[in-house]
Parts: sequence; structure tokens; C-alpha cells
Amino acid sequence: NNHADTGDGSGGGGIKASTGSNPLIQGNTITNNTCYQKGGGIHVHEASAEIYANTISCNTSSGHFQATGGGIGASFSVNLTIEGNHIEGNTTTFAGGGISVYGGNGDIIDNDIIENDGGAFAGGVHVESKTDYGDFIFRINGNYIYSNTALNGGGIHSYMHETESYVEIMNNRIIEN
Repeated sequence: NNHADTGDGSGGGGIKASTGSNPLIQGNTITNNTCYQKGGGIHVHEASAEIYANTISCNTSSGHFQATGGGIGASFSVNLTIEGNHIEGNTTTFAGGGISVYGGNGDIIDNDIIENDGGAFAGGVHVESKTDYGDFIFRINGNYIYSNTALNGGGIHSYMHETESYVEIMNNRIIEN
């Protein structure tokens, strides 16, 4: 198991998975990391990733006017699975305090997403797709989403603009956001 303490940069304060990679990120403690734009704890960009059974806490994405994904930020990922993680106390200034996914197929399953701050949008989970991103499927299923804050969509915020992308939100416990 790894313990990532500090990092700074435009994305992936703790871990960054870049173009074409396909990491398994499992059983880690990813805490107190910072980045300028995407993914204070983990950033997945134009890659696939399996993110299982990690503790992702107290990470920050801020500085850029559209900083996203305090805990996990994913942009244009091919296939993304985020399952069985404890995601708590992460912050960002624009969207997705716990998790932010822009474009790409994603499964967000059986996570505890607690007390994250998303700034403008989605304290817990933010998913977004636009026409130029392509058409994707997002599944947000079986999560415990509790006490997250944001100006819009404290628990979950979904934004699909002129696209055939699909968001499935099922069997979650979304409480006191």
C-alpha cells in the first residue's frame, strides 16, 4: 500500500494516469495532496483506470478558474471504474469535491462519498459531457453520499449538453447534502 502525502501541479496531486495508461489503483491512502486544476488526489486523463478500495481524503484542486475533482478528477477517460473507496473531506473551487468526470465511460459504485466541498457544482459527484466530448455512459450506483456541499447539486450534479450521453443514478443513499 502507498501513502501519498504531497504533490503540486496542474493535475494529479497524488497520482496521475496519463494518455493510454491503464492502472489499477488499489488499497492506497491518498491524502493531503494539492494540484492546480484537476484531481487533487488522483487525475486520470485520456486513460482507463480501476480505482478500488482506497482512502482518498483531504485533497485539494484549486487555483484554476475551473478547478475540478478535489478527490478524483477524470477527463476524457476511456473506461473508468471507481469502486469501494472512502472519499472524504476533499475540496475544489469549481466542480466535484469528491469526484469529477468530464467525458468518458464511468462506473462510480459502492463508494462512501462524505463531507466534500465542490465549490460551484457538486460536492459529492460531478459528471459532464458535451457534444464535442462524444457520447458516454455514466453509472452512479450504490454509493453513500452524505453531507457534501456546493452551491449547486450538493450530492450529485449532472450536466449533459447536446449529447446522447446517459447518466444512471440508482440505489444510492444521498443524505443531508
